[in-house]
Amino acid sequence: MAGAGAVGFCDPEIQTIGVAGSQPGDSMHDTFLHEVFHAIAHVMDLKETETEENYVRRLATGLCTVWNHSPAAF
Repeated sequence: MAGAGAVGFCDPEIQTIGVAGSQPGDSMHDTFLHEVFHAIAHVMDLKETETEENYVRRLATGLCTVWNHSPAAF
């Protein structure tokens, strides 16, 4: 990640999220959620062309699913 300047990554194919541990706590939390949203968008096939309400509804459902399956991550 460091070579690319990234502080996090998401690989939905192997269901992996990585976050650089060198970040301050708040930044690490933000990066983690950013990568979770990438994973949700991929798994739920979210598109920018959806209405905002539909996108947000599906994103919330995806986040609740992640939370229910991995509560320790939060």
